[in-house]
Amino acid sequence: MADLASQVATVNGQAVANVTILMGANDLCTRTVAGMTPVDRFRTQFEQAMAALSVGSPRARIYVVSIPNVYRLWAIFRDSRLARIAWSTLNICQSLLEDPRSTDAEDVARRKAVRQRAIDLNAVLAEVCAAYIHCRFDGGAVFADRFTRDDVSMRDYFHPSLAGQQRLAAITWAATFDFSDKVAPATTATTVPADGGVLVSLDPTDDIGIAGIEYRLNLGPWVRYDGRFFLATGDNIRFRSVDLNGNIEATQSLTA
Repeated sequence: MADLASQVATVNGQAVANVTILMGANDLCTRTVAGMTPVDRFRTQFEQAMAALSVGSPRARIYVVSIPNVYRLWAIFRDSRLARIAWSTLNICQSLLEDPRSTDAEDVARRKAVRQRAIDLNAVLAEVCAAYIHCRFDGGAVFADRFTRDDVSMRDYFHPSLAGQQRLAAITWAATFDFSDKVAPATTATTVPADGGVLVSLDPTDDIGIAGIEYRLNLGPWVRYDGRFFLATGDNIRFRSVDLNGNIEATQSLTA
């Protein structure tokens, strides 16, 4: 996740329409459990990157994919001699895969700690993504996938095989935005007079559902609408709704 900020900087310079984020496996797969990225640091890094992405690519659909369940990799290959040789020789994900056949309590606890960290980091991905109306999380679809041995490369017994890549593509595509939906939402603004201005309410409609509404005051930054607010006389807002498939309403304007 530490690398996402620089990748976002590249994205923001390319006027992209869609961004897919699949980050986190390398925060788990370290030499030791102690070397894994702490949850709080992971959250801070992701929040900062998402904030920069939201500002730099304010119209882009953002799709966040859950971290795969690397614990399952150990479960299905722990009795494979070739897998054990590859993991040891190549130093792959030793926080999880060191001494894979050991049943010692400390080794069992170590593997469980890696699995729990994956769950905790996926919770962070979901929570931070939910704060942005242009962002969609895969709902844990990739983490929940029960991939098989055929889906793993026999070169290193860690990365996906060609079949695994096809499987991953199918799972992520099924959980992403429905790009066949071309209907943008519509928002009605209602104002009520108040001392020095008006109270503004924004009410959206859409055929499949609303992700949220955002507005900007006097060409300031876009902020998420969370209920009726006061608009001073002479001030202007621009506002638009976004539906669950990332369709964006044409921006509307209102001056008090």
